[in-house]
Amino acid sequence: MGIQDLNRILLSRTDHTGADVRIITGEVLTKKTFPRQAVSASWWSWKHLFKVNWQKEEHINALEFEAYILLALKYHIAHLNHFNCRIFHLSDSFVCISIITKGRSGSRKLQRKLQMLNAHLLASNIYLVLAHVDSIDNPTDEASRQGARREVFPC
Repeated sequence: MGIQDLNRILLSRTDHTGADVRIITGEVLTKKTFPRQAVSASWWSWKHLFKVNWQKEEHINALEFEAYILLALKYHIAHLNHFNCRIFHLSDSFVCISIITKGRSGSRKLQRKLQMLNAHLLASNIYLVLAHVDSIDNPTDEASRQGARREVFPC
């Protein structure tokens, strides 16, 4: 099975409410069902595409939202010319996944970043599908553990 087949299967197992997907059975879970199930990053091949250094001090959730989700979406649009499609994105931040799934946040900073993300999604007609990956398995965190922040994408 190729990467496109895997992505197609995972994307077909989601619904409009942003519910999690039980990877082994394909069963759609409600938002209140626990435990959440992570996908394995080893299912894809990865390469570093761009590097992000923190320019300001902010809460880690705001930084992760901006660097690993918002900037990744902007990269898809500007450099990969992705429009009118669904994008499958991995994140190890339950906070970011939950904010995007629910479409709201009590944090003004995160709400503003969510509005920017939604503006890009609307303008490019992209549907963002998020899945959780364990932090230890997250390929984007590899460089950050060594002091430099980099975003990676599947090959």
